[in-house]
Amino acid sequence: MTTELLLLPGVTQDARVWQWMNLPPARAWVYPGHGDRERAQGGLTLEGVADEIWSAVSGQVDVVGVAFGGVIAQYLALRHPESVRSMVLACTTAASEDGQRMRSNAEEMRTRGMGPYIEPAIGRWFRRSARERVPDAVAHIENTMQEFSADAYADVIAAMSEHDTRSRLSRIDRPATLVKGEQDRVGEGAIDALHAELPHSRIFSIPGAHMVHVDNPGGFSAVIRDHLAWVDNGAPLGKEVGIDARY
Repeated sequence: MTTELLLLPGVTQDARVWQWMNLPPARAWVYPGHGDRERAQGGLTLEGVADEIWSAVSGQVDVVGVAFGGVIAQYLALRHPESVRSMVLACTTAASEDGQRMRSNAEEMRTRGMGPYIEPAIGRWFRRSARERVPDAVAHIENTMQEFSADAYADVIAAMSEHDTRSRLSRIDRPATLVKGEQDRVGEGAIDALHAELPHSRIFSIPGAHMVHVDNPGGFSAVIRDHLAWVDNGAPLGKEVGIDARY
């Protein structure tokens, strides 16, 4: 059976967001409403995105999901476990905290447009040093957000308002590497909560903020390569607590 490396990015991001990483050949997924794709007809759902991915892959995938991508990876593993060999979940969560507030935020964004949200997002997604370390990556994210549809972003927020996989995570028996960004202040404690529920998981901690794949592309690339070697070598069963990979 063939195995493919599948990359699921954060919201607003297209396939070009992975260009700063050093990875084996991979498929970079683009969500509805992102890149050149139209918005999902009838509204975007987390289950629908996972099902669309499942319909497009053959064989199994080693799925890498960052932030929103990590959420989609969970739904892919829950709904189509036969398609997932392993997972890398970074800076993501098993549940949204306040669905009503998120739905209100989605409606506000549809009215106000993307403008007021770009700089606050950059502040959460990157460390302060990012404009010196990875200036092209920061510029790419800013440009992508400026061109992004507020309705498409609101679609994602509305879908995320329903997110809660906590009661089902124990069903996922695939090897999972969980990645903390040491400077990630979005959903603090979420990776530890995932680790407590996923029966075959380990944690890596690396420097980086919420969008760790663009804030620390070298470090995140090294974690993914380590993960693939771990899985290829049988991914020893049981939790591996306290792994601290610093790149």
